[in-house]
Amino acid sequence: MLSSITPNFSVDFKNMSEGEIMIAIGQDSGDFLQTSSLADFNTNLFGTKSRRIIKFIIDEVKSNKLKFSVVNKKENISVLIANLYRIIYLGLKHYCHAPMSPGYFKDIGKLTNRKIGYNGWSETVRIFKQLGYIQTVKGYEGWFSRIKYTDKFHYDFIEKFKLDPQDILKTRPSITKKNSKGVEVEVKNSRRTYQVIRRVENYNKLLLNTDIVPGKMDATTGAKTPFANRTYTRRFVKSNLKLGGRFYGPYWQNLPKRYRKLIKINGKEVVELDYNAMHLHLLYSKINKSLYDYYSFAEEPYTALEYDRKIVKFAFTACINENCTRKNVNQVLGQRVSKALPDLFERGLPYGKIIDALADNHPQIGSMFYSEIGHEIAYMESRVTDYVVTVLTKHKIPTLSIHDSFLVSKPKVSFLRIIMQEAFTKLRYKSIPFIK
Repeated sequence: MLSSITPNFSVDFKNMSEGEIMIAIGQDSGDFLQTSSLADFNTNLFGTKSRRIIKFIIDEVKSNKLKFSVVNKKENISVLIANLYRIIYLGLKHYCHAPMSPGYFKDIGKLTNRKIGYNGWSETVRIFKQLGYIQTVKGYEGWFSRIKYTDKFHYDFIEKFKLDPQDILKTRPSITKKNSKGVEVEVKNSRRTYQVIRRVENYNKLLLNTDIVPGKMDATTGAKTPFANRTYTRRFVKSNLKLGGRFYGPYWQNLPKRYRKLIKINGKEVVELDYNAMHLHLLYSKINKSLYDYYSFAEEPYTALEYDRKIVKFAFTACINENCTRKNVNQVLGQRVSKALPDLFERGLPYGKIIDALADNHPQIGSMFYSEIGHEIAYMESRVTDYVVTVLTKHKIPTLSIHDSFLVSKPKVSFLRIIMQEAFTKLRYKSIPFIK
């Protein structure tokens, strides 16, 4: 007969944190449930190791005579291992989690072309637990939804197969389109969409066949970096393929510049080339004029009231986008600068006056400030990016786009510079920025 467990009434729960209480009652092993991340069911194992790892698991199931007859077992294995590695090993979280309910997985099924569903996922979690690769804890979303890997998982997969960020990949569509309310809508097949998709697909294919290795970074940055994001999506807005269209996606876009320069492409060091004052040049091009008709190459175009260039540039970029008017500019920019440029943020900065001073310095385009043409300018910029990456892709030269700058390996810098200059000429943009 099993002995009952008597609660320890001597424990002072009143003075304990939620995490400490969870440990005391046996619900948590000491790794707090709050430090978890949601599984991304579009993140998979990728590359040459994928098949070997999946075969290893299936052989383990057979040798242990376990029943594992779900549909799409390989896809479920791939997603589970990729997320455990991404969230716990790379992201330094204690748990990976997914709500264990059939209702939740209805939407997941749609997102993964029916490859991942409740039955397949829950059965895969059960199998991994039986094999000793994971531990589960009951979370807030029902059946044991918090998952952490064991030492056995670490040895059999991370150590044995030498997993690295190149071995996982988040799949994403080549283009996405949102309506005026910001809701993603279907991209219908047409000659135009086909051409855009093909160019993005060819670009992504080259990148996925390229050895792109990040350099060393501090633990905090490393834990926040989504290494599985290695492909681009062109993101259009307002259901219009001539609005927006910027290239988004890979982890290197959000890395600080000091870490981007440590990346190696096919074992070679990289150089980043940047268009100077690109958005100002695009506004001048919109009226078929050149900024250098009014400014010399030596002058700084983002000059206004002697404020820091970053503040002036940030204010200008915000003022041509939506939801920024003369009435709310100080409030809108105050909130945005405090988040984006905390080191430069000062309460009460007169952003309206800064923008007015910049407009006075650029009277030819000042009337377009507060005109909400940001999506049009973004589309002009995206055409430049499209041109540069398409030409380099045709020449089998991997380049990493950071919107208005590009990284290539050192031997390819001269060619990149030529193509960046050529892009403005070919697109008939009259104001051509210098490249630094």
